[in-house]
Amino acid sequence: MKFVRDANEKGTTIVLDDHSFINCQFVDCQLLYSGGDYAWDKTTFDNCQLAFQGAANRTATLLEPFGLYKPHDKPIQPPSGTTVH
Repeated sequence: MKFVRDANEKGTTIVLDDHSFINCQFVDCQLLYSGGDYAWDKTTFDNCQLAFQGAANRTATLLEPFGLYKPHDKPIQPPSGTTVH
């Protein structure tokens, strides 16, 4: 797992999988999650959105008919290039 410390990002795409975020701040970011391990400590997310792909997307799709997950009104498409710290 890659450790990311003291990052301050605004308006970027952050890959959560295989990352541990410590003392970070994310504002207006897209958080991309595929189902891998992640962690955060003393990290804030302000006006961020989650985008799922792969295994995480299949899980979200499974939970939707049971009312356990409500997708966004407008689907978020993962960008072609993502920021990996």
